[in-house]
Amino acid sequence: MDANLEADRAPDVPVKQRHTAQWSFERLRDEHGITGGYTIVKDHVRSRSRSSREAFAPLHHPPGHAQADFGGAVAEVGGRREKVAFSA
Repeated sequence: MDANLEADRAPDVPVKQRHTAQWSFERLRDEHGITGGYTIVKDHVRSRSRSSREAFAPLHHPPGHAQADFGGAVAEVGGRREKVAFSA
C-alpha cells in the first residue's frame, strides 16, 4: 500500500487516478484478506499525505526590497469601537 501511495506523489499522476483510503481498504480486504477496519487504513493514508507536504515557504529578500504585513483589528477610537487597518 505504501508503494502505491508513494507512486501517487509523481507529478504526472492525475488526481482522479490516485489511491484513496476507501480504495486502499477495499483492495487490502479483497486481495489480502485483511479483517481490520476502514478507520485504521484511513488514518494511515492521511498520515502519509500529511508527512509528504512541506509546511513552510522560504523567504528571500534581496537588498533594497522589503516585506510588509497587513491586517485589521477592532480598536477603541474616540470612545467608540471601530475596525481599523494596520501594517507592520
